[in-house]
Amino acid sequence: MIRMTWGKTNPSELHFVSATWKGTENQAARSLEFTVPSNPYDPDFKNPNIKLGDIVRLYDDNTLLFLGVVTSRERQGARGEASYSAYDYMH
Repeated sequence: MIRMTWGKTNPSELHFVSATWKGTENQAARSLEFTVPSNPYDPDFKNPNIKLGDIVRLYDDNTLLFLGVVTSRERQGARGEASYSAYDYMH
């Protein structure tokens, strides 16, 4: 099962809509682009407070596939989603 966490000291499970993990053996850095649900207008909706510089991890069951830092964010309010990009420490 693919799962994602975010946070430095006490990682929280991150519910995501989509995720794309990129990189080859010829590239120095790996990247992860992911989209999470977002609703800034509903006070009862728990939006993840992901900040630039936060650490994200991608797992396949208990195997760590990606460990990196969030480098960009884009909110798409009309679609109810927020998109993020992260790069591993080789960028």
